[in-house]
Amino acid sequence: MMSSFTDVALATSPSEYHDAIKTYVTSPYSAKEDFKYVENIKVLFIHSEEDFIPIEQAQAIYEDIKCVKKFWRYEGKHIEALTKYPDIFAEYMNWIIN
Repeated sequence: MMSSFTDVALATSPSEYHDAIKTYVTSPYSAKEDFKYVENIKVLFIHSEEDFIPIEQAQAIYEDIKCVKKFWRYEGKHIEALTKYPDIFAEYMNWIIN
């Protein structure tokens, strides 16, 4: 999970572009802000160290969220969890719905 468009742009660009990114890249759907208002649901974070979105962004949101939560750290590339680990994915989905 990315914390915001701005944070992803900063994490994946050369430092000489950071001032321009902070000025011009907006995050109308900023997870790090929006999740502050999420309550009374179960939340599952699915993330890989190999993802192009830094795992630290997901971890930071996970630490701040005030819900029942789990963090599934899997081995694989971006969004490969379902195809590489269907049985584990099913277990997490059962946790969500029960």
